[in-house]
Amino acid sequence: MLEILDYAFMQRALLAAVLVGITAPAVGIYLVQRRQAIMGDGIGHVALTGVALGFLTGTNPVWTAVAVSALGAILMELIRWYGKTRGDLALAMLFYGGMAGGVLLINLSPTGSNANLTTYLFGSITTVSPRTSSRSPCWPPSSY
Repeated sequence: MLEILDYAFMQRALLAAVLVGITAPAVGIYLVQRRQAIMGDGIGHVALTGVALGFLTGTNPVWTAVAVSALGAILMELIRWYGKTRGDLALAMLFYGGMAGGVLLINLSPTGSNANLTTYLFGSITTVSPRTSSRSPCWPPSSY
């Protein structure tokens, strides 16, 4: 039964699953305790804009999604903190602005294919590569 772990791609898939299994609940617990459970969904919508921006600029879509998601979360908190509106309005802006921005940017990108966008959003865990890009090594090492 454990022979399947002899394959490098399955080792990477297991590592990715464990890392996501540890970090996602930690973030979820934090958001639920702050009564912002739906914010995770909103940040996911903003991540779509980040992936599309990565395709448009020719950079790594995963890292641009992380950066744009962090900026979106900060922007939402600033709107909630300084704005005279409720948090629901900021969240709606995050949801719909993220989706609209992602669709707009992916259609402007030279690769303009929804297949690429779908691959990043709904990829397969068994396709986790040993490196995140050609210049930045990631664990596990490429000697597998």
